[in-house]
Amino acid sequence: NYSFGMKHKLFFIAMFARKTEIIFLDEPFTALDQKSQEIAIDLLKTYSKNGGAILFVSHLKDLQRELANKIYLMSNGKLKEM
Repeated sequence: NYSFGMKHKLFFIAMFARKTEIIFLDEPFTALDQKSQEIAIDLLKTYSKNGGAILFVSHLKDLQRELANKIYLMSNGKLKEM
């Protein structure tokens, strides 16, 4: 049996192996250790620079600022650009 963190690492490997045009992530780094988070963030930045689109949900403000080029807040069922 794999740990939760190891399952997340395998998920990232499988996600990039598919070579999709858009990636959807929900709190993608919560199960990863610090070093694995840094590697995943670098991979996502490279993916974005190469034309890939990423839509992710995160409550971590620093992560939002580091990865996002647009940030939206959902409130009362409506999206508001920040």
